[in-house]
Amino acid sequence: RMWPRKFTGTGIRSKNWSVSPENHIVLSIKPNYAEQILAGKKRIEVRRKFSTRWVGHRMNIYSSAPDMSLVGEATISGVVWGTPEQIWERFGGEIGCTREEFLNYSGGADELYAIELDNISRYRSPISLSQISHLVREHLRPPQSYFTIEKNRPWAKAVSVAAYLHASVTSVVGSCFSRCEAENSFEDSPRIIQGDLKIY
Repeated sequence: RMWPRKFTGTGIRSKNWSVSPENHIVLSIKPNYAEQILAGKKRIEVRRKFSTRWVGHRMNIYSSAPDMSLVGEATISGVVWGTPEQIWERFGGEIGCTREEFLNYSGGADELYAIELDNISRYRSPISLSQISHLVREHLRPPQSYFTIEKNRPWAKAVSVAAYLHASVTSVVGSCFSRCEAENSFEDSPRIIQGDLKIY
């Protein structure tokens, strides 16, 4: 039996290995699948074309229309490629779709790539395309499938700002709850607004 082939990037990653913003990619995913990934229910993203060069790198999750928002990040821990039947047999329970949906997507393809995701992080609030465009003062085009930001300065700025906002909000929220817990009171704590981040 011929099993799908896998590239895990052995020797590329280490405990102290870090990825610079230039190494990131932005992956466009339909909203229902993006939510499954963020909820930890979907660990495999399937594509007709992909590259093993991204193993070990962080990717930014863009939830496509109608959301059109950056919603989180994940690490690409491995890339497996093989025939559609091989990919389904091995990962069918982790792809997050029905057999029929998978066949509709893979129809006519000789080979598919299964992207293994790990260290998934949901942004505290989704950051809409229009909002991030305004913040970086650039016209951002929605990604089609996926693209690198090595040579895409506008999206490189957007990704950096999104990561900064997520880290800042998480830090503020954590600090707020720690202080309020110590005081045994949440009455005077800052309000945390769910939904799009408000930037003033």
